Amino acid sequence: MKVSVIIPTYNGERTIERAIVSVLRQGIEVEILICDDCSTDRTIEIAKKHGCIIFKNEINSGGPNKGRNVGLKNATGDWVAFLDQDDIWIDGKLDIQLAVDADVIYSQYIGAKKPQSPNLYETLLKRDTRYGWAYMSSLLIKNENIPLFEEYFGQLDYDWSLRLTKNRKCLQTKPVVVRSETDCNLSMNREYRKRDFYMGLLQVDGYTPVMKKWYSSRARYHYVKSEMSIARFYFIRGVLNWKTILYFLSSFNLKLSKLIVKKYKVF
Repeated sequence: MKVSVIIPTYNGERTIERAIVSVLRQGIEVEILICDDCSTDRTIEIAKKHGCIIFKNEINSGGPNKGRNVGLKNATGDWVAFLDQDDIWIDGKLDIQLAVDADVIYSQYIGAKKPQSPNLYETLLKRDTRYGWAYMSSLLIKNENIPLFEEYFGQLDYDWSLRLTKNRKCLQTKPVVVRSETDCNLSMNREYRKRDFYMGLLQVDGYTPVMKKWYSSRARYHYVKSEMSIARFYFIRGVLNWKTILYFLSSFNLKLSKLIVKKYKVF
């Protein structure tokens, strides 16, 4: 039993070693595929020290998807897992997941406590926030016909998640990943959020209830960034509930909105 672990990297010298070590501590045969997007720091040097297999993009692609695809095309393991360069696995992560009978095994990150979805594909399609979604660094997938990521935008994974989970047995385990929030987090990157928003709308075009959820997500991003006029533009077009009303009204008070962002998980 071998697991191929795909880690896309870009200037990750501050965090890549702890990510790699968390994989090597699993006690299961692994191959670590470092798929680098033209780093200019010591990322590759650190990865080589730990015996990782290195792949380098010839030009910077602007996101992790090209590297993820390189990893998928070269993975020789029975299972494939993904890990972001700034996240770490808990000890026993692979043991916990390999004990589950499914095609796709996933979890939330440590601290998230939502229940398992009865159907992950439908949960993702509807953006149903009542249930846990599949955090990328938690995924463990049977190495059989895994779809490739889109590379035009280079960063997005929503459409890939839909293609992956459709017609596959997907089960959630307890959280097995420690999510790191750094200034390098792609999820807070302005260009990524813009591309994610428009690509997501393309996937759900015409399905008004889900489109409203995309608008709400976009609004909360700008709320966290204290870009309140833009946030209000999207709140008006999003899902109407008591949280939306609270965010909208508090957006006129910068001190109150910053307090809400600090105390609650807005985005």
